[in-house]
Amino acid sequence: MACLKKIAQDLAFDCANPGLISGIAGVEEAVILNYEDVSSISVSSTTGQAVVTMKAGTRGYTVQSVKNSIQVTEASRANDNAPTMLEISVVMKLLSSLPVVSYIIALVSGSFLVAIRTKKQPIFHFRM
Repeated sequence: MACLKKIAQDLAFDCANPGLISGIAGVEEAVILNYEDVSSISVSSTTGQAVVTMKAGTRGYTVQSVKNSIQVTEASRANDNAPTMLEISVVMKLLSSLPVVSYIIALVSGSFLVAIRTKKQPIFHFRM
């Protein structure tokens, strides 16, 4: 039998602070981090803010969102052999006047983390 959990609180939408939900507020920009450049990650269980510590001499690469060119989708996924999990997908439409072939090749063959900043509330902080 699976590990069953109970719901223990009400859930209400905070109309005064819609920026806490990235899909509603919209994405301002994304920062793509090469996974091997990340030293550590910590997340606040109360605010959801993440602190990403990068290895010395490395950095993330900013992708600006133009007219919904970056979309974040969150969905729960049920599995017969594992507990239900939250699946987060990021879709980016690459808009650039520069050739993007080398960028696409790197995206297809690498491992990355994507940090999202919404138009209402930033949800990531970097430490170099």
